Amino acid sequence: WSFPSDERDKKNIIDLPLGGEFLSKLRPRKFEWNIRREDYDSKDEPASGFIAQEVLEVVEEYNAHYTGLVNTNDPDQYTLATTALIPMMVNAIQELRQELEQVKSRIDTLESS
Repeated sequence: WSFPSDERDKKNIIDLPLGGEFLSKLRPRKFEWNIRREDYDSKDEPASGFIAQEVLEVVEEYNAHYTGLVNTNDPDQYTLATTALIPMMVNAIQELRQELEQVKSRIDTLESS
């Protein structure tokens, strides 16, 4: 899947402030589909993912509706755009790499003293 991403089609570009802290508030879950609501093919199989309502709470806490993570247009079934998590995941990885480099630098300083 490809999505439009051309810089010429964007304006007011700033760094995304969401990263590891935002992701740490999300709760990955294991669950089974509620067959009374929908007839899913894998209704008896355990599944994993997120609960849209729980993700929405985090989105609201961070005033981050602009992420498009949770779609509430259909009040009977909220949907989650998991690919919208990728920018936050990249930020979180970058944050962890930066912390790792700082720790390595401190260790190098201690070893050389």
